[in-house]
Amino acid sequence: MKALKVILLLAAAAASVACGTKVLPSDEPQMGIVVEMPGPVVSKADIGEIPPASEAEYKLHSLKIWAFTSEDKKLVAYLDLDESEFPAPGRTRNYSVPVTRAFATASPRPSVDVFALANEASVGISGLGRETTWTELHEASFGGSWFGTDPLVRIPDSSLGLPMSAMGLNMEVKGDEPVLTLDPVQLRRMVSKMRFIFCRMENANDHDVVSVNSITINGNMIPVTEHVFALPNTKYDIVRNDGYVFEPFTIPGPTGTLARNSTPEKLTWAGQNALNYDNLINSAVEAGIVSDAGSVYLRESDKDIRGRISYTINGKELERNFYMTAPGDFGRNHSWIVYGYFLSGRNIQLSVNALPWDYNSHSVSFKDGLQCTSQFTVDDTTVEQVESSKDHFDNYLRNGVTAKGFLSITTPEGGQLYIEPVGEAWAFEVKPDVWDINPAYQAGRVDVTIRRNPNIEGDLTGKSITLSFKVMVGERVIDANSDVLNGKEYRFIL
Repeated sequence: MKALKVILLLAAAAASVACGTKVLPSDEPQMGIVVEMPGPVVSKADIGEIPPASEAEYKLHSLKIWAFTSEDKKLVAYLDLDESEFPAPGRTRNYSVPVTRAFATASPRPSVDVFALANEASVGISGLGRETTWTELHEASFGGSWFGTDPLVRIPDSSLGLPMSAMGLNMEVKGDEPVLTLDPVQLRRMVSKMRFIFCRMENANDHDVVSVNSITINGNMIPVTEHVFALPNTKYDIVRNDGYVFEPFTIPGPTGTLARNSTPEKLTWAGQNALNYDNLINSAVEAGIVSDAGSVYLRESDKDIRGRISYTINGKELERNFYMTAPGDFGRNHSWIVYGYFLSGRNIQLSVNALPWDYNSHSVSFKDGLQCTSQFTVDDTTVEQVESSKDHFDNYLRNGVTAKGFLSITTPEGGQLYIEPVGEAWAFEVKPDVWDINPAYQAGRVDVTIRRNPNIEGDLTGKSITLSFKVMVGERVIDANSDVLNGKEYRFIL
């Protein structure tokens, strides 16, 4: 009987984390703390598939969470999470923590302040834990050599990552005892990055020798000290009394011959979000049509960053000034790209933009997080199903019979689920391809059908596809495969 109890407990624990929720076993009421994680989304540009950003920009190495009562600053909950409990890049995760019954049933129920801190070692912070007070967290700061101008951080340390934090004050505790919920807090990188890229017009008659020597950022631009935590609607939170780094700093120009580009104007910013534009630039670098001077990661600033580009044409050194459009454009978690291109060899044009770093530039209510209540399942009465290997199922379509499957997804309400065939998609018809997520309609159930494409003639025997799932909420993309498929792969074969 004891062994049976252990098995049942393990099964319950596995079920509790199936859709990305960590539940801590307790007889006390539970409060859900939801953390939203920044991360890359692979997207497509006109010239092909774009790889995700540097892993170090979104990799977690540590994550701590505190919750205090807003009025008297008493600790309600503390979590020091291990790697298996981290939210995935670009995803949300709900952490259920036990609270006292007195807290859960209080009328009115106290509001809470939530702090989340990731990769604390990347800014030299240590010693924060359960005994850390609200004031100590609220006033925490970093500076010195950590993401300053000397030394410059050109590539994030892969063992430390980039610092990220989140803070929510006076948050309403919703729900009814024993299940309480909070709106999400969104981890944001405490630093921002600058990137510089260059090219010259492809012109067979242009014999000028052109090079970019360096990029210099003016002094008094980067603050000496920055607060660790900032509210989500705050672009920056610097320690003003500490002032700014006085000395300017210089970044070397791209090495080697400046790349030639027949249509350099196509790489100027045209209203894309930061992720798509960065992917476009990455693809251009890989194609060899722009020269990359690299990136630098710096503390945020409330200044309109200014600097100058030093370049040489036929042995003559010249300079061109540049600046941000408005103060605050280099607030935390922003990506700033300066793109310089030479027309007819001598005339340099500049495109300057500063945008939120990735899709996760806004917090969403918990109902906007991804919740699957039933993972994708194939009706094996409609196919000949063979488990070809562990969690890999080959589903052979029967002549004249439509294969059927289903899943249930209840949030993000108002979002759209995209069902995409992968493989020889032309040979199949998959419906629906887009589904409006609405938990009020058949409890979020989505019925999926797969059949041979009726518009294609000839022998299609052996053609196959798998299915991929993603969710769109406005411009925000959520990879839904881990929640919908849970590690399983269903291959449909004609």
